[in-house]
Amino acid sequence: MTNDLTPQQTFENTLKDRIRNDIGNLIPDELLQRLISKTIEDVFFKDIVTGSGYDQKRKPSVFKEVVLEVLQARVVEETRTWLEANKDAIGKALVEQLNADAEKLVLAALTAMFNQPLMAYKNSMNEAFQRLNISERIY
Repeated sequence: MTNDLTPQQTFENTLKDRIRNDIGNLIPDELLQRLISKTIEDVFFKDIVTGSGYDQKRKPSVFKEVVLEVLQARVVEETRTWLEANKDAIGKALVEQLNADAEKLVLAALTAMFNQPLMAYKNSMNEAFQRLNISERIY
């Protein structure tokens, strides 16, 4: 039978021994264990709250920040690897989609190119009609 401890248990035992050496036997073991567990929970796993009322801000716990940082780096690495491995298929799919929508894309581009000058012309004509007191409007 082995008596292997997890890293957290080792950490908690180290803290307990240090506190025990500093304050002697003033606190019973059970209370000391609860105190250490609660402190670890608060320090590492509780969200950090600063300010109060409307000025209250929340930050993720230390544990969440570390996990997010590790996961984000891993996701970026995996995505980059996948994109690199599949660049030919991605390029082919992109070309196919562009070819399928080419007419729509050209029409949208032409509409965008001509729409602004035509709207400017329409607005200037309407302003000219207003100055001349002509009731006709260009719609």
